[in-house]
Amino acid sequence: MVVSDSADEVTYQAGYRRALELAAERVDELDAIWVPVQRPSYEERVASRVADMERAAAEVHAISGTRPFGGLDNGAVLPGVDW
Repeated sequence: MVVSDSADEVTYQAGYRRALELAAERVDELDAIWVPVQRPSYEERVASRVADMERAAAEVHAISGTRPFGGLDNGAVLPGVDW
């Protein structure tokens, strides 16, 4: 049986229309459940990373038995700025 070009066109258009309907349904489903991503601020991220590093440093010092780093002068007193 030979299918005419117009029958092919009608079939194609019906399939195309159905595909668009399915895509629109999926978009509606996604729109209904979509929630924006809640990202922490830069300040929160930096604070979290600093806390992680401080925890890791405390673990290292607990294992090694050494004193934690006390700052730029390791706990000693630096001369004043007008020294």
